[in-house]
Amino acid sequence: TPDRLIAMMVGRELKELFPPRGAAPGEILLDIKDFRIDPSSKPFSLALFKGEIIALAGLEGQGQQKFLRALVGQFQPAAGRVTVKGTEIALPLSSASGIRKLQAARIGFVPEDRKDEGLFLGLPISHNIAMALHAARPGWAPARAYRGEIAATLTSLDVKAAGSEAPVETLSGGNQQKVLLGRYLAADMDVLLIEEPTRGVDVGAKSEIYKLLRRFTAKGGAAIVLSRETVELIGLCDRIYVMHANTVVGEMPAAQATEHRILDAALVS
Repeated sequence: TPDRLIAMMVGRELKELFPPRGAAPGEILLDIKDFRIDPSSKPFSLALFKGEIIALAGLEGQGQQKFLRALVGQFQPAAGRVTVKGTEIALPLSSASGIRKLQAARIGFVPEDRKDEGLFLGLPISHNIAMALHAARPGWAPARAYRGEIAATLTSLDVKAAGSEAPVETLSGGNQQKVLLGRYLAADMDVLLIEEPTRGVDVGAKSEIYKLLRRFTAKGGAAIVLSRETVELIGLCDRIYVMHANTVVGEMPAAQATEHRILDAALVS
């Protein structure tokens, strides 16, 4: 059966694919108020708490990606207020500098297409991880190699590679995804905005990435995740926001969510 095949691949049953959810969340890290993706959509608000992972669910193309990309300046929203750890970030952000401005606020963005938007495939693993570390430094600061930080990141993520100087393009999809996530883990981000956390990786790598994200939140981080795989959102996340027509139409604890409930919330709304 499919469940048995997965168990043979990852060494555990399907129900054990996802790590346990976190403890009670802490203070608000990211607070979003009266957000409107476009002039005709209804405003919505949501909050992300320390130690949790929240999901953006619903039918594909209902505003999930537009919302995440609006937060980093790759899409221009109609309205909204974004507060990071009590400090408001003025919207809209510039498409040229938005991602870097959010990195300065300790928020990392992991795009869906790691090959075209996330990684520099021809460069070594070490360069790809160090990108966010370099970006956090003043423009005229002396260069640093970050060898210790890179080695620690590769060890903690269990990246399978010939060494830190191997080109990223030589890695498997799962290891490429780990390197992309590792860029922001090495930079000690507080929040991760993640599109499709396990796109194009095998089921064993999926399990490792889920554990990686849970370790991140257990240390005080938090994440917003969107995925086309509803089962992934239910198993990985703590709370689920359902989106339809470019707005949030429902919220539910992931532990009580089912594919039917999510679909019902999206369609009935």
